[in-house]
Amino acid sequence: MIIDVKRSQRISEASFDSLNAIVLSGRDFSPPHIGLVVSGQYFSCTAKGVKLGIPFPLMFQTFKRKKFKLIFAHLNVTFSQKDVVKEFTDYGKLESGKTCLFPVKNTIEHATDKTFKAGFVFELLPLLKKEEILTHYSHYRLEESIVADSFNLPTYSSKEIQTCINEIQLADEK
Repeated sequence: MIIDVKRSQRISEASFDSLNAIVLSGRDFSPPHIGLVVSGQYFSCTAKGVKLGIPFPLMFQTFKRKKFKLIFAHLNVTFSQKDVVKEFTDYGKLESGKTCLFPVKNTIEHATDKTFKAGFVFELLPLLKKEEILTHYSHYRLEESIVADSFNLPTYSSKEIQTCINEIQLADEK
């Protein structure tokens, strides 16, 4: 999937307090981890547990320390903090075939009163763009990967997602 983002569209840390965006993170995005930032608070379901309302500047420092690349899909949506917390809490830890996309997707669907037929983030983002819910992209550490004002987000399978989740769970057991 091609994402329209310029090298100059690097995220401004000054914008974190008011940020509303889907955040894709990882070293190679194959597959990416997907979280949601609402009014500067980070939400995510992971193989280790659920992250609820963590100030994004703290998460950003973690991403930097891990040398992750980030894509921000900026959203024009008003979220209820209570609804976001409920959605992520109810979805819970990633196990039994769950993926990090669905609490993000479900939260956006609830806030917009729309339904999006997407099983992967590379399917969801174009639908959000078409509905003008996704306004633009920005990035962190993608300068070398952006060619002709675009970034090629790799596609991946459900099996690759589950393999990634299983590897994280196995690493925790050691």
